[in-house]
Amino acid sequence: MAKGVYDWKGNREVGAGRGQIAELSPPSKVARNLDLIEPIEGHNVVEFTPEPQGDATKVTWAMYGPAPFFSKLMQVSINMDKMVGKDFETVLPI
Repeated sequence: MAKGVYDWKGNREVGAGRGQIAELSPPSKVARNLDLIEPIEGHNVVEFTPEPQGDATKVTWAMYGPAPFFSKLMQVSINMDKMVGKDFETVLPI
């Protein structure tokens, strides 16, 4: 297996996919490819941008990728930060 790669297969809510580090520019940026396989296929880039703030670090994350009609519909009706924000807080690759 290549370094910085992980695969998952979960229940209907989690689905299956693969993540891989795409860019690592310490201390200013970590980007990874996020390929969702099921239940809905999608290919995105997730970026984490850390900003030192005294003894703490503020991390901003963003996800970029194509947005077909179904994705646009989800963006309007689902709060993605609420849906996956806690997951990103606990698995940051930094």
